[in-house]
Amino acid sequence: MNILSSNPVIKKLLTKQHLINQHDVKNIAETIIFNKKMIQELLNMSGFLHSRVVFQRANPIKEINEYLTIETEKTKYNLNNSTLNNHNNLETIQSIFNIDYFAFNFLRSISNASLTTGANLREEENLNLSIQGLGKNALHELRKELNILPLENPYPTLLTSGKTNIDFNKPFFYGYQDPSSSSLAAAAGDDGNGNNDNENITVEQQPCAIFTNAKTANEIGDQFLTYNDETDCKRFLKDNCLVLGFNEEELHSKMAMITLYSQYQQAIKRKRILLEAGPSTADPILNSIDFFLLTVIEDMDDDNTNNNNNIIVTKDNDSNNNNNNNNHVLDDEIMYNSGLQLMNENVYIENSYKVKFQSYIHQRYNKRLIDKERGYWEILNEW
Repeated sequence: MNILSSNPVIKKLLTKQHLINQHDVKNIAETIIFNKKMIQELLNMSGFLHSRVVFQRANPIKEINEYLTIETEKTKYNLNNSTLNNHNNLETIQSIFNIDYFAFNFLRSISNASLTTGANLREEENLNLSIQGLGKNALHELRKELNILPLENPYPTLLTSGKTNIDFNKPFFYGYQDPSSSSLAAAAGDDGNGNNDNENITVEQQPCAIFTNAKTANEIGDQFLTYNDETDCKRFLKDNCLVLGFNEEELHSKMAMITLYSQYQQAIKRKRILLEAGPSTADPILNSIDFFLLTVIEDMDDDNTNNNNNIIVTKDNDSNNNNNNNNHVLDDEIMYNSGLQLMNENVYIENSYKVKFQSYIHQRYNKRLIDKERGYWEILNEW
């Protein structure tokens, strides 16, 4: 069995990240997280991506595996402050989380846009959807090498009900790049002659989008138009934020992703939208996800109850149900019934934990690849 931390490139990532280059991060993706064939599938793919880190437990009644979403920051805090925990266990979990976060940011690095929710924005004070974490500089270089637009970071998009006021000074709206930069997200259409190729793409200052209800969208637009304080973020957003209003019945993540896909960067033949949301937003639309990366952590020591107690499963920022006790548990049946097929699994050992990087692709994706006579948009309308 492979020892995760003994891999030389992983060691380099964890201890000498300043020496990591784009070839290293591609090597990690190809050999540790995915494989070469899976990377090619991803780079040739158009569609919707999602990622999650989970804790595996057995369901003896149904005889299947169940996956509970892990709250990584709360788990790290809990481990840091636990009197029952040892230093090695803390170091092990932190290393696993760091590698999972690298995998997540690899998906960011190959995505054109990312979608998150107002609940996440309220919960995470410093939330922004830029490429971050270990190896971030190398991931930026890889993104440029692959010519994934926008060249800096995925285009950040916020889906919000509009029931709570938005704090426009949060890093989400400007953190992924300095608003004074002239190389913000590229937004492209055709060249006026019906041609859609990347050579005609022009760079515009358009750093984010907000999808909300129609009333709130109008109110936000009015705020931007009447705001003239040069020192405030809203002054920048006035000319650089796309705000779209939806009817209440259309204001959901699936419609937001389809709209984002259809309206953003029309000149690009392959577009990938990364859904960065909790289980209550993602689970109901798993059958719309084309690629799902699941980082599975399993405790192999049945007697080590302290480890299990210290791992905090999410209560889900997106959930309005405070009495929800199942924490949106995934299982093998749910994955299968959602049409997600396990295409690759890399398994490692780290002390008492087994770590599995599982790549799922929707079974209908191959049909979309074969069906070249119709566009992706027409196929989306059939969902």
